Amino acid sequence: MRHFANVPSLLLSLAAIGTAAVIAAPERTRAAGLDFWNVTDDEALLRAEASQRQDLEFEHEQIRERNAIGNEIARKFCDERSSFREALDAAADLAESSPEWFEKLKSHYRICLRFPEATSNGAVMARYLRVKIAQMLLSAEILGDRPRVAVLSSRLAHFDHEVAVRFPSTPAP
Repeated sequence: MRHFANVPSLLLSLAAIGTAAVIAAPERTRAAGLDFWNVTDDEALLRAEASQRQDLEFEHEQIRERNAIGNEIARKFCDERSSFREALDAAADLAESSPEWFEKLKSHYRICLRFPEATSNGAVMARYLRVKIAQMLLSAEILGDRPRVAVLSSRLAHFDHEVAVRFPSTPAP
C-alpha cells in the first residue's frame, strides 16, 4: 500500500521536470511536436498550405489544358485539317485566354531564343506552334513511324515557309 502513496508524488515530479524542460528549451519542444498549446497556429498553417495546394493544383490543371490545346492546334495543322492562318488564329486565342502565360512565353523567347523586343505576338505564337510540330516529329522518329515522319517533315517545312513569308524578321529556328 505504501508503494501506491509514492505514485502521485512521482507523477508530480515528472510533470515538474517536463515543465522545466519545456520552459528551458522551447525550440526543442516545438521540434519534437510537444507544444500542444500552439495547435491554433498549426491549424492556421495547415489551412494556408491546403489553400496553396489547391492553387497549385488549379495552375497545374491549366497548364495541362493549355498544353493539350496547343498540341491539338498543331495536330490539326499537321493533319491538314486547318490552314496556317487558322492554326495561328487558334494559337492567338490560346494566348488571349491566358495573358500571364503568354507574357512568360514571350519573355522566354526573348531571353533564350534572342527574339527582338519588337517581335509580334503572332511570331511568338508561330514559334510556339513550330515547337509543338517539332515535338510531334521527334516522337514519330523515336517510334519509327516513317510515314508519319514524312508527313510531319513536309508540314514542318510548309510551316517554316509560311512563317518566313508572314514574319520575315523572326529569327530562324
